[in-house]
Amino acid sequence: MTSSSSSSLQEESKEMSELRLPLYKANFWFVILWLILLINIMDRTVINGILPALKTAFHLTDAQLGMIVSATSLSLSVFVSGSAIPLPRVMCS
Repeated sequence: MTSSSSSSLQEESKEMSELRLPLYKANFWFVILWLILLINIMDRTVINGILPALKTAFHLTDAQLGMIVSATSLSLSVFVSGSAIPLPRVMCS
Protein backbone atom coordinates (compact mmCIF):
# COMPACT_ATOMS: atom_id res chain seq x y z
CA MET A 1 0.00 0.00 0.00
CA THR A 2 1.38 3.43 -0.86
CA SER A 3 1.67 6.25 1.62
CA SER A 4 -0.97 8.35 -0.17
CA SER A 5 -3.55 5.59 0.00
CA SER A 6 -2.62 4.92 3.62
CA SER A 7 -3.13 8.57 4.56
CA SER A 8 -6.45 8.71 2.70
CA LEU A 9 -7.61 5.61 4.59
CA GLN A 10 -6.63 7.25 7.87
CA GLU A 11 -8.55 10.39 6.92
CA GLU A 12 -11.62 8.31 6.00
CA SER A 13 -11.50 6.41 9.29
CA LYS A 14 -11.18 9.70 11.18
CA GLU A 15 -14.21 11.11 9.34
CA MET A 16 -16.20 7.94 10.02
CA SER A 17 -15.33 8.03 13.73
CA GLU A 18 -16.61 11.62 13.91
CA LEU A 19 -20.03 10.74 12.48
CA ARG A 20 -22.61 10.83 15.22
CA LEU A 21 -26.35 10.29 14.96
CA PRO A 22 -28.84 12.12 17.14
CA LEU A 23 -30.62 9.78 19.54
CA TYR A 24 -33.99 10.04 17.76
CA LYS A 25 -32.39 9.18 14.43
CA ALA A 26 -30.48 6.25 15.91
CA ASN A 27 -33.66 4.91 17.51
CA PHE A 28 -35.57 5.33 14.25
CA TRP A 29 -33.00 3.33 12.28
CA PHE A 30 -32.81 0.71 15.03
CA VAL A 31 -36.57 0.16 14.75
CA ILE A 32 -36.38 0.01 10.93
CA LEU A 33 -33.58 -2.58 11.03
CA TRP A 34 -35.43 -4.58 13.69
CA LEU A 35 -38.57 -4.63 11.53
CA ILE A 36 -36.54 -5.80 8.52
CA LEU A 37 -35.11 -8.62 10.63
CA LEU A 38 -38.59 -9.53 11.89
CA ILE A 39 -40.01 -9.69 8.37
CA ASN A 40 -37.01 -11.78 7.25
CA ILE A 41 -37.59 -14.30 10.05
CA MET A 42 -41.34 -14.39 9.35
CA ASP A 43 -40.73 -15.08 5.65
CA ARG A 44 -38.45 -18.00 6.44
CA THR A 45 -40.92 -19.39 8.97
CA VAL A 46 -43.92 -19.09 6.65
CA ILE A 47 -42.25 -20.91 3.78
CA ASN A 48 -41.36 -23.79 6.10
CA GLY A 49 -44.90 -23.86 7.48
CA ILE A 50 -46.54 -24.25 4.08
CA LEU A 51 -44.18 -26.92 2.73
CA PRO A 52 -46.56 -29.83 3.47
CA ALA A 53 -49.40 -28.03 1.70
CA LEU A 54 -47.16 -27.28 -1.29
CA LYS A 55 -46.02 -30.88 -1.43
CA THR A 56 -49.55 -32.28 -1.60
CA ALA A 57 -51.02 -29.57 -3.84
CA PHE A 58 -48.31 -29.68 -6.49
CA HIS A 59 -47.10 -33.30 -6.00
CA LEU A 60 -43.54 -32.16 -5.30
CA THR A 61 -40.66 -34.35 -4.20
CA ASP A 62 -38.48 -33.60 -1.19
CA ALA A 63 -35.69 -32.45 -3.52
CA GLN A 64 -38.01 -29.95 -5.22
CA LEU A 65 -39.15 -28.64 -1.84
CA GLY A 66 -35.53 -28.23 -0.83
CA MET A 67 -34.88 -26.23 -3.98
CA ILE A 68 -37.83 -23.96 -3.17
CA VAL A 69 -36.52 -23.34 0.36
CA SER A 70 -33.00 -22.74 -0.94
CA ALA A 71 -34.20 -20.30 -3.59
CA THR A 72 -36.28 -18.42 -1.03
CA SER A 73 -33.43 -18.20 1.46
CA LEU A 74 -30.96 -17.12 -1.20
CA SER A 75 -33.25 -14.42 -2.59
CA LEU A 76 -33.97 -13.08 0.90
CA SER A 77 -30.27 -12.96 1.78
CA VAL A 78 -29.40 -11.20 -1.49
CA PHE A 79 -32.17 -8.65 -0.97
CA VAL A 80 -31.22 -7.94 2.64
CA SER A 81 -27.50 -7.72 1.82
CA GLY A 82 -28.19 -5.51 -1.18
CA SER A 83 -30.31 -3.14 0.85
CA ALA A 84 -27.80 -3.04 3.72
CA ILE A 85 -24.94 -1.73 1.57
CA PRO A 86 -26.31 1.82 0.99
CA LEU A 87 -28.03 2.03 4.39
CA PRO A 88 -25.17 3.67 6.36
CA ARG A 89 -24.99 6.52 3.85
CA VAL A 90 -28.74 7.10 4.13
CA MET A 91 -28.64 6.96 7.92
CA CYS A 92 -25.96 9.63 8.24
CA SER A 93 -27.43 12.07 5.74
